[in-house]
Amino acid sequence: MTLAAQIPLDLGHRAAMGCEDFLVAPSNAEAVAWLDRWPSWPAPALTLYGPDGCGKTHLGHVWRARSHAPIALGEALDQIDPHALLARANAVVVEDADRVAGAPAREEALFHLYNLARDSGGHLLLLSRRPPSRWRMKLADLRSRIKAAPAVGWRRRTTPCSPPCWSSCSPTGSCGRAWTSSPTC
Repeated sequence: MTLAAQIPLDLGHRAAMGCEDFLVAPSNAEAVAWLDRWPSWPAPALTLYGPDGCGKTHLGHVWRARSHAPIALGEALDQIDPHALLARANAVVVEDADRVAGAPAREEALFHLYNLARDSGGHLLLLSRRPPSRWRMKLADLRSRIKAAPAVGWRRRTTPCSPPCWSSCSPTGSCGRAWTSSPTC
């Protein structure tokens, strides 16, 4: 065998979506704090928004584990009975919630889901790439409800993690603290 040849190793893959797998950093600390406040949110819904890969889905899975909420896709919301979604846990995670905007049937489905959650003391965690103020919803009643609910975006880091902070942050050298110190866990 030559040095250029490599033997592929099947090391497997484990999804790491648990509470202990999430690293709290300045960019996501506010979102984590809001999830820690559940079920004492001031509205039936909370929107977490940010770019792809920032951790919204991971936090959705953490909250799902805590609340026992099912996960629904915004694109398919009009194909699911809102009563059935809320029946199990009185809570729902809506992934890609911004994709509801502009589709009348999806907007109406989210409107009914929001109202059912409100009327039953339930909660919706809406995950989105954009803040609700930039969703182009046609249904005025839905728009007003979503805009009145808290929305938290990921903050951009202004400076990269540099060697001096490595020793003062975490053993992995990232600028954050392990979620395990959070009441959510």
